[in-house]
Amino acid sequence: MSLRFLHKTTVLSAFAALAFAGCAGVPNVAMDDSARAQTHSVLINPVVAMPAGIDYFGRAQSVAALAGGPLAALMDDKLSAEPKRQLTQEIQVDHIDVPAMIASSFARKAAAGAGLKIVAQGEPADAQVDLIVNRYGFSIAHPGTATLFPVYGVSAIMKNAKGQVIWQGTDFLTAHSTDNNGGHTLEDLEKDPEMVRQALSTGSDLVADMLVRNFKGEEKVQNVPGVQK
Repeated sequence: MSLRFLHKTTVLSAFAALAFAGCAGVPNVAMDDSARAQTHSVLINPVVAMPAGIDYFGRAQSVAALAGGPLAALMDDKLSAEPKRQLTQEIQVDHIDVPAMIASSFARKAAAGAGLKIVAQGEPADAQVDLIVNRYGFSIAHPGTATLFPVYGVSAIMKNAKGQVIWQGTDFLTAHSTDNNGGHTLEDLEKDPEMVRQALSTGSDLVADMLVRNFKGEEKVQNVPGVQK
């Protein structure tokens, strides 16, 4: 295999990751010490904003990108239309509730990892968190491969009782993320809706954990596209 081809596949691995990480999201705003000292109980808004549809970057997209360039592949909706349709149908028919997954994952991770008390709707709270799913779906990690991994781009905005933003952040789970190891082929996902549910649920937990680390102000490890998992 030529060095030129190796370079091209590495670039396309990065492109596949950046295609999912390049979605819009709120900029990170760190929480100051004063706000942190006053924030102990949090209400998670159960209404989670969602994108228009699922994202998909599979083997066909990567092969087309190798042949004709990543921009051409990205713009060719025909390559991903059918997988998107099939996955969307499974999600709808089998009641796979992605917004509920994200809200539940963030609540559990925030309680366990940040020591926040998560309160129910109608109970008094020091702050409210609004969650936005900017993108979600499935992507391969390397060109020409068939294994798909769950991917997410999620934003969280925390406001105090006065409606002032006291923390916000955006994080991305890509096919290259270190702990994102539960991959499946499209054929397997099409045959087993519970596999789709489990993959999206696992991805939800991973991106929620990233957001909680963001909230805590911990340094995040950057995942480098193209590195073998």
